[in-house]
Amino acid sequence: MTLLKQRPGEVSAALPIGYGSIYHLAVEMLNQRLGTQTNNIPYAGGAPAVLDILGGHVDAALIDISGTTQNIQKRELIPLAVTSLERSKVLPDVPTFHELGVSDFVIESWQGIFVPRATPDEVVAVLNRDITAVLGSREFAAPLEELGFVIAPGSAESLDQIVARDIALFRDVAAVAGIKPE
Repeated sequence: MTLLKQRPGEVSAALPIGYGSIYHLAVEMLNQRLGTQTNNIPYAGGAPAVLDILGGHVDAALIDISGTTQNIQKRELIPLAVTSLERSKVLPDVPTFHELGVSDFVIESWQGIFVPRATPDEVVAVLNRDITAVLGSREFAAPLEELGFVIAPGSAESLDQIVARDIALFRDVAAVAGIKPE
């Protein structure tokens, strides 16, 4: 973080999935919290971004643990911090940004399953029950957890709350950064 402050706009940040992506918004959010500026470089996915970090063509990226676990285990990449509120189970020695003094920078990646709004509540309940059962099986969950995923099934209502929270958060980040939808 000191380097970011000493060299505004010089430290390059890979943006997996390019401009306007969650990765772009996360980098902008970090810059806003730290009062820094990065040289953002868009990529067409996480793999090309990781390859350019490994090749020394870009300095860093905010990227999902799951896409870098093997590189970290081989010591090809050095994780500096995680964006979750708590340390990752697969990277227990890596501090959170909160531990490093950036208390208002928490981003947790999530996946959700969506159906059309007109789907009957009974169908949503059955889907939720069945998906929760699959997510709770060790056969399904264990390989994902080894990659750094946190399995946390919830209700349709809890997913609605997460979506609303993130839309509000990243709408504000985008507005401050001047990012406009295209």
